[in-house]
Amino acid sequence: MAAAEAVAESCLQSFELYEAESKFYILGTNIDKTLWRLLKIDRMEPSELNVDEDSTVYSQNEYHDLLKALDEDHKSTGGVKFVTNCFGIVGFVKFLGPYYMLIITEQRKIGDIFGHPVYQVTKSAMVELSNSKTRPMLINSKDENRHLFLLSAKMKWVHLQWRQDAMADQLSLYKIMQALHAWYLKRGVNDEGKVANDVETEQIVYEDMLGQRQISSVVQNRGSIPLFWSQETSKLNIKPDIILHEKDNNYEATRLHFENLRCRYGNPIIILNLIKTREKRPRESILRREFDRAIKIINNDLPGENHLRFLHWDLHKNSQSKSTNALQVLLKVAFEALNLTEFFYCQLSQGQRAEGSLNLGTPLNDNSCATVGYLDDISQEDTCCSSDPGNGVAEAEANECTPAKPPKFQKGVLRTNCIDCLDRTNVAQYAYGLAALGHQLHALGSVESPELDLDSPLARHLMHFYERMGDTLALQYGGSAAHNKDTSNRNLDNLHFGNQYLERRMYLTTMQVIVLNMLLKSALLSKLWGYLL
Repeated sequence: MAAAEAVAESCLQSFELYEAESKFYILGTNIDKTLWRLLKIDRMEPSELNVDEDSTVYSQNEYHDLLKALDEDHKSTGGVKFVTNCFGIVGFVKFLGPYYMLIITEQRKIGDIFGHPVYQVTKSAMVELSNSKTRPMLINSKDENRHLFLLSAKMKWVHLQWRQDAMADQLSLYKIMQALHAWYLKRGVNDEGKVANDVETEQIVYEDMLGQRQISSVVQNRGSIPLFWSQETSKLNIKPDIILHEKDNNYEATRLHFENLRCRYGNPIIILNLIKTREKRPRESILRREFDRAIKIINNDLPGENHLRFLHWDLHKNSQSKSTNALQVLLKVAFEALNLTEFFYCQLSQGQRAEGSLNLGTPLNDNSCATVGYLDDISQEDTCCSSDPGNGVAEAEANECTPAKPPKFQKGVLRTNCIDCLDRTNVAQYAYGLAALGHQLHALGSVESPELDLDSPLARHLMHFYERMGDTLALQYGGSAAHNKDTSNRNLDNLHFGNQYLERRMYLTTMQVIVLNMLLKSALLSKLWGYLL
């Protein structure tokens, strides 16, 4: 408990931004303002990012002395001036000229998980790193100003995290979405294996009751098809041609992408590709064939346990079929994927609860990663819902001697894509989220069966989560929210979250803006200075 309290006391909660002619200074402090840390950001070379983290921990009295010393050091150039209070650094971005620092200026507490607060970003700001001497030397083009305008507009609505109302008195559901590489109106992969619209979604369910504390989490991923391809965005065309660039015959960038996923999530990597298989005028089917070829070539060079599990399933075609309930098929695919990856679950024991800490350090058993069959192909006939044999809730008296259930760990991840990673992907991720929610609630002992009915209140509640996520991603990726979101029934036309409107909106947007490639630099200074969420 003492160690946990020490960590909490040293966690930086708020920050003060100061500027001098040659540097920016950020002073961070804990909730009690008893200790302070210093971050220095150089302004003399604004086209380069130079950040220095001071390892010294300052007391409250030393903090005042430090400010006086910094002001004295810069006295010849006007001293040090206070700029603003903030709650974290989102990152740094560079277009054609200097770097800009994105900071969180307002936050709102929207809940907590076992006493750990969860915040929503409600306001942010952009700070140019150049100073009065270096600014005139930098490019001040119309393109730079256009980029700045677009980024400033987008920062007004981007929220990195949220929480819905509690599902029950002591049972809460969170969805956390992190946009890892959301390139505006971009497609495909770059030389480093990073794809456009790479978004990780984590679904957290926890129970915090007297005498019992449980938490479960499942992670899924979406991202653009990891090939070198693009779409013509300079013409008013709702369905522009897809251009496949033949620059990587050995698929090295594609390999790098999946190696990165394996490093992040482990095995298996399950790929759900929702694009069209056959078309009168080939567009998506071009990518479908190339993606299939890439996976086969990559798998030929991998040991069996590292093989990519790959499923092509034309969601558009199947959603139009009267004989196929597309959402039910996606649910069965989700159950099959969950059987392979499982999910995280942990119950806090009585002793741990008394200490006020959540111990998630239990080692994973060697036999927990049992060999499973490859998910090479799935059809509606041969896919069945999981009975969740490993998550049965043992009957025991609810007393202080009840042993804690063993933890479970997710291994691997389901990666979903369509063409723009929006509408069809939203549908599939909702299906996976619903299947996972049933398993999570079953593990917590809240439901008798891990299979939730599509017409249940919980399913509708979860639908609102994924609608909001779809809106957020559509705004970040295409410029406006999804529309026509009638989710009162299970028709896939409604579950597409405004498919036709989104296509029209996305390409009309190109008349007003040029394609941006906002490469957010990986300036993860340290955990102390990272996202404060």
